Amino acid sequence: MTTTHRSSRAEFAADTTLSRRRFLRASAAAGLSVPAMGMLSACGEDSDDGPSAGGSGGSSSTLRVIHLPWMENVAPWLPDLGTQFEENNTGVSVDVSPLASAEGNPQALIQKFTLESRKDEPSFDVLLGPTPFSLAAPLAKAEVIAPIGDLIPDDILSRMPDSILSEVTGPDGNIWCFPFWQDVMGFLYNKTLMSEVGLDQPPATWEELHAQAQSIAPELPKDTYAYGADWNWVTRMFLPMLVTMTDTPYAENGTPNVADPAALEALRMLKDLGQASPPNSTTELASAEVFQAGKVVMETYWQPQYLRAQEAGLGEDELGFSGNLGGQRNSTVFWSTVALIPANSKNAELAVKFVTDGFLSDDGIQQSIEDAGRFLPLNDIEDRFPDWMKPLYQQMLEGSPLPLNDSFVTVVKDTFQTEAERMVIEDQSPEDTQQKLIDAFSAYAW
Repeated sequence: MTTTHRSSRAEFAADTTLSRRRFLRASAAAGLSVPAMGMLSACGEDSDDGPSAGGSGGSSSTLRVIHLPWMENVAPWLPDLGTQFEENNTGVSVDVSPLASAEGNPQALIQKFTLESRKDEPSFDVLLGPTPFSLAAPLAKAEVIAPIGDLIPDDILSRMPDSILSEVTGPDGNIWCFPFWQDVMGFLYNKTLMSEVGLDQPPATWEELHAQAQSIAPELPKDTYAYGADWNWVTRMFLPMLVTMTDTPYAENGTPNVADPAALEALRMLKDLGQASPPNSTTELASAEVFQAGKVVMETYWQPQYLRAQEAGLGEDELGFSGNLGGQRNSTVFWSTVALIPANSKNAELAVKFVTDGFLSDDGIQQSIEDAGRFLPLNDIEDRFPDWMKPLYQQMLEGSPLPLNDSFVTVVKDTFQTEAERMVIEDQSPEDTQQKLIDAFSAYAW
C-alpha cells in the first residue's frame, strides 16, 4: 500500500431544463461526446473536436487525488478511500492530498490549472470539492478539463435527475464534471423563540416569512433577530426566492433573470429581511452562528447548518427544518460538489471509478449521509435519508441550480454582493438595484 495523505485545515469560501437528456444518455452509453463549441475554447475559435478526458494513452499506476481544503473537515475519511481503492484495484497506488489553503480560491486555481494545462503537466488526476459554477465552468471554457459524460457509468448517469444533469452540462451539451454531493437550500427555525414571540406555526411561503419577520422584529429582545441569511450571496437568498416566484429564473445568457418582474419582488423582500438580520450578516455564515447561539428566530441555509446548530447545543426539540419556502412554484436552489478531471488525462477512467466507488457505492452513499450530511445525485435513494432531509431531497429533484457557465465568477457574484449591500445597508432602492443588476448581467455572454 502506498496511499499518502497530507493534511491542512482551512475553509474554502464556497434552471435550465435539460432538454437533451435522452441524447446525453445515449451518447454516454455509446461512448460519444458532443463537439465542443467555440464559446468553451481557450482561444475563442470554433473547434470541431473538444478535448478527450482519456485521450493520451494508457493509465498510470499512481492515481493523484487532490481536494479542496474544506473537504478535509467534512470528510476526514478521504485517506481511507484511497486505501480501500488500492485494496480493490491491484497494482494501483493512490495519493490523496489537500490543496494548500493559499491556493483555495477559484481565481488562483484557474490560473494554476490553466498554466499546467498549457505545459501538459497536470498536477492531479482528479480534483474533488469545487462547485460547477465556481470552477468547472471557467476551466471548461479554457479547455483545462474535458467532457466526461461518456466515462460516468450508465447505471449512475441514468439515475441522475434532470436538475442535476442540467447543472453539470455546458451550453454545448457536454457533461463537464462528475457530481457526487449536493447542498440544498432550506429553512430553519428556533421553536422556542417562535413560541416566545407568539408564532404558532413557521411560515410556509416567502410572503408569510416577510410578514412574520416584520411583525416580530419590534418585540424581540436586544441582540435577537427575526431572520438570518447570507443575503448578499446570490445563491443563498435571492435565488432561493426567485425560483419559487417564476418559471424562468435564469435568462437566456445563463445569468439570474433579474429582469423578470418577480426579481423586483424578491429584491424588495430581501431588503426588508436583510435589515431584520444580524448586523454582521454580510460576513459569510455569520447569521448561522448567531442562530446557533439561540439569537435568530428563522433562517435560510443549506442542510449542514441544521447539524451545526445541534453541535452548538440546540436540541432537536428546539429546531425545525423544512424545505425551501414556497411561492408560485415548489423549488429550491442547490449546488453540487463535483470531481474534475484534466484534459488528456491518462487516468480518467480510474479517476471516475475512484469517485464512483468512494461516494456513490452503497457504502459511500451511507457514509456521505450519516457522516457528512450530504445529498447524493441519485433519484431512487429517498429511503436512505433521515426524515429531516427528505423534504429537501424531493425539492432537489425538481430544483433550479445555476447553469454551467462562468458568469458567477466573472460578474454575478461580486456585482450582486455590491448592489445588495448598497440596497440593505445604504438604502438604495430595489428599483435602482434591479436596474444595475440588469445592466451588468445582460452584458455577459458565454
